[in-house]
Amino acid sequence: MQQHRYRQARHRLPLQIVPDEVAPLVKAVNDALRRLDEGYERHKRFLADAAHELRTPIAILTTRIETLPPGPEKGRLVEDIARLSTLTDQLLDLQRLKQRLVRPGPVDLVTLCAQVVGDLAPMAIEAGYQISLRADVERTDTWGDGGSLERVVINLVQNAIQHGGRQGTISVAVRSPSTIEISDQGPGIPSSERERIFEPFHRLRPLNRGADWA
Repeated sequence: MQQHRYRQARHRLPLQIVPDEVAPLVKAVNDALRRLDEGYERHKRFLADAAHELRTPIAILTTRIETLPPGPEKGRLVEDIARLSTLTDQLLDLQRLKQRLVRPGPVDLVTLCAQVVGDLAPMAIEAGYQISLRADVERTDTWGDGGSLERVVINLVQNAIQHGGRQGTISVAVRSPSTIEISDQGPGIPSSERERIFEPFHRLRPLNRGADWA
């Protein structure tokens, strides 16, 4: 953090080296930069604090939803709370990356995907799908942060559950070298919109649930 602030400070002009007639302007610019820095730091702290604080109510909601009788509405609520939990973890991942707290290492993608499929299978089945895991190798390793990679796969499977048409099979395939492919039998994204799939929060039509493609 100290190094980050030092790099920012180097871009500000010291008043001692500027002519007196432009000193007020330089001071105003420096003050504006300082306020921007402070606002950025507050923004980062807010995201990290919000993500931590969300974990407790999410856990409480999960427990309460589990007590509801089976049915379509319960299934939808389970999907929503799972998405909220994933988004919370992604916010924490973002802060860990910015603070350089991530410690990458070898990750077996076959084991990782098997864990995700096992965890999300009840949700997928409740929503009307079959879900399968296929791997052409017993193990294939990649280098990265295991928790973050797991949340990527979870997010993709949850998208398939939410937008796959509530029928057919969701397939998770692991291939060598270090390749994961997730597919469903839904309508897919129109070719005219595929260039925009990485735009944050872009969707084909408004939804009141989630922050992904519909």
